[in-house]
Amino acid sequence: MSDQIVFTRGVPPPEAFPTDELGQCFDAAVRNDTAVVLQYGQQPGYAPLRSQLAEEYGVSEEEVLVGNGSLQLQDLVSAQLVGPGMAVYTEQPSYDRAITTFRRRGARVTGIPLESDGISVERLEAAVEREVPAFVYLVPDFQNPAGATLSLDKRQKVVELANRYGFWVIEDIPYRKLRYRGEDLPLLREIDPSRVITMSSFSKLLSPGIRVGFMIAPAELVRAVTRLGEDTYLSPVCPPPPPHENDDAYDDGGQHRGLDDSRVLLHEPPVFAEQRRRRKGDALNARDFFAFQRCDDRSIECILSRVSTAEDQLPVRVAGM
Repeated sequence: MSDQIVFTRGVPPPEAFPTDELGQCFDAAVRNDTAVVLQYGQQPGYAPLRSQLAEEYGVSEEEVLVGNGSLQLQDLVSAQLVGPGMAVYTEQPSYDRAITTFRRRGARVTGIPLESDGISVERLEAAVEREVPAFVYLVPDFQNPAGATLSLDKRQKVVELANRYGFWVIEDIPYRKLRYRGEDLPLLREIDPSRVITMSSFSKLLSPGIRVGFMIAPAELVRAVTRLGEDTYLSPVCPPPPPHENDDAYDDGGQHRGLDDSRVLLHEPPVFAEQRRRRKGDALNARDFFAFQRCDDRSIECILSRVSTAEDQLPVRVAGM
């Protein structure tokens, strides 16, 4: 067994890709919806997929937008909400590509320190009192890269702050369905959807190559972001559809089978836990970190999301602290 642990971006193991099911879905989409999926148009995203997502999250289809991965949607939302020099707050540390995207749209990105149960609400509130941001970007479930999960109390306080001061909260939840144990905490939008933009993708669940992300937000904001999308691309992604009348290639069971396979492959193997315990002073907690791992008799690779080293991702200075 190799003692090597490789730290890099979170890349799903190819063994987790539901190849057969995806192939059937692509075939069904092209054969049954040719005039839609191979044509211009459908800027809000493929209608059957939007319908399925709306049903899953208990919203109207007008509140769902499908795009080319969640990062593209973050870029479009930033273009809609951020003016030159406006503040955007993230966790410290946070996802480096999201930070780069916000900066490219003119935002001043400032990191708020993480605690074991998520972002420091006290420091967030102090920062908001000094300057109300365009939005706060959070990864509330199994945060990238620190692995923290935002507590219920903090979720409620973040939503309360957003409503009180009138800023948006982006909750990015790509890892939420990869929980190994315990119970899900409510989404921020389940507490109050008024100022919450929920984003996710199928990159960690099915495949990053299909480039399918989605956002759920108030219909007015979805319409505005859709108009930006129309000026950016002629057609969004051509995703695998939900089942047609006689096609069960991508029903809930198929989606859950792929998710179950991913959970098994990504779960911490005992050999890694033992290896971690042998390392003195190891600050990483593999149980809490979101890790992609592949293990066999000879070697183990642990791929963890990289910590951003952006210069202005510093703890917010709070008077009296």
